[in-house]
Amino acid sequence: MTVASPGALRAGFAALSRWRLVLLLTASAAVLGFLAASPLASALDASLNETLAGDHLLRNHPEFAPTDTFDFLREKAPALSGALRGTVRAGLLGLLLQIFFAGGIVETLGRTSAARPHEFWTGARRNFAHNLKCFALFALLAGVTLAAWIGLTAAVGGKLFEKAPPNTPGRFAWTAAVVVVSFLLFGLWTLLYDFARAARRSMPGIGAFAAFAGARRRLRGRWLRGLALLLFWTAVGSGAFAAVFALAWGGRTPSGAAVVLNLFLLGLLLAVRPAVRVAAWGSILALFDGSPSPEPAPDRERLPAPDLPLAEAGATRDPGDPDPFVPEIP
Repeated sequence: MTVASPGALRAGFAALSRWRLVLLLTASAAVLGFLAASPLASALDASLNETLAGDHLLRNHPEFAPTDTFDFLREKAPALSGALRGTVRAGLLGLLLQIFFAGGIVETLGRTSAARPHEFWTGARRNFAHNLKCFALFALLAGVTLAAWIGLTAAVGGKLFEKAPPNTPGRFAWTAAVVVVSFLLFGLWTLLYDFARAARRSMPGIGAFAAFAGARRRLRGRWLRGLALLLFWTAVGSGAFAAVFALAWGGRTPSGAAVVLNLFLLGLLLAVRPAVRVAAWGSILALFDGSPSPEPAPDRERLPAPDLPLAEAGATRDPGDPDPFVPEIP
């Protein structure tokens, strides 16, 4: 038995062809990042514009650029504090945008026919309230589950290793097990949350509670496959982000062309998460479409019970057959 469906993986890679969607998510992240960093504009201009420190940062000097960066963070701490507050607000706005965009993704991604832009925005607007309710349920259920698990294991671990010295193999193994199970629980709730949002794909009028219940039934026998898909795309996204970040961090920019290349890598860094998220949505929606409906359709060809009249059973009659309830005229 395969853990991850090859069809679902292929659907995830095929979803990357939706470059407009990836561009939309990247542009929204870039705009939010610009708004969050705007309180630093005056401080950056005063400290880095036409200064030696600014030249070190622009050319990514291997020795002086890190030192100049830490000096800037220490000297401009008030401006940095304002930027952090702006980052929190931008993060909340970004969360709302992700919830909004998810409705359009569910509506259009993975369809056999090409989706038009107005269909994406119509689906995003129609499903926004549903996705907000699903997120509230997800945050409540996942938060309670993880808080209970971590609190329980912390209490038990404190009793088990009360007299054990720190950094012992047993304490490390216990901590590692707690972290692994915590990620596993979060993955399970994330999978259920994604399927609950995807329920609007086949049932446009379903509510949040019914969507979670239907998602649980649809995932029956597919939990392992769904977790494998989430793990795969998380690993791909983390590896791609680390690779691009390493190239941007370690690249030297002695010339203008090298500076442009480094800026391109930084922009590409913003696009990594949106691209991987779209690919993950493609795989999840393919898994959702391939799962059985939570409520099987009624069998319209069912024969009537022998003790019921034909008319009460609702069976159909061939037009050429005589009606058993109308006497024949000789």
